[in-house]
Amino acid sequence: MYCLDKLYGMQYTYSMNIRKPTHPKEIGEVAELAVITACRSLGIQVSVPVGDNAAYDMIIDHSGLYKCQIKTGRLRDFKIYMPTARYRLNTKGGYRKPYSKYEVDLFFSYCFENGNVYVIPNLGWKKEISFRTIPAANNQSVGVYKAELFELQKFIAAHFNKDDIERIKAEKHFYGWDSLGNMQDST
Repeated sequence: MYCLDKLYGMQYTYSMNIRKPTHPKEIGEVAELAVITACRSLGIQVSVPVGDNAAYDMIIDHSGLYKCQIKTGRLRDFKIYMPTARYRLNTKGGYRKPYSKYEVDLFFSYCFENGNVYVIPNLGWKKEISFRTIPAANNQSVGVYKAELFELQKFIAAHFNKDDIERIKAEKHFYGWDSLGNMQDST
């Protein structure tokens, strides 16, 4: 559910509850369409490469051009799991290879279970990341990634309108992330 009153001074709500397809290729295609629709609903210009050989799935034009990879998030045990690596098959089996910082600037993820779009910058440090949708039972805060910080609307409001994504990537921190990809507690 997206509400744009804080961003553009108007009241507009957008729901993204979509039935999850069963075929893996269709799951990816529907997730891509959901992310593109969410970006366009926020006024972000989107370009899609011709073919499927590029390391990125779309380019967004909002305070600069950013190569974006779209992944499908999965909700399990109050966590959203988002892959940040490509999965390749060869004669020896499958393997995951992370995207380099030069191939992809941002990762977008659509979660079918809750209908939300999430976004994180590519800091080149993990093959998968998880976000908590509820606080940890033991009140742990260090190393816990809060899903609400990565929701598309909050990311746009906090960063794109300030034109500082390149500075954040250069300083290797984002919402309290250190250069190793660990979340620093800001409270």
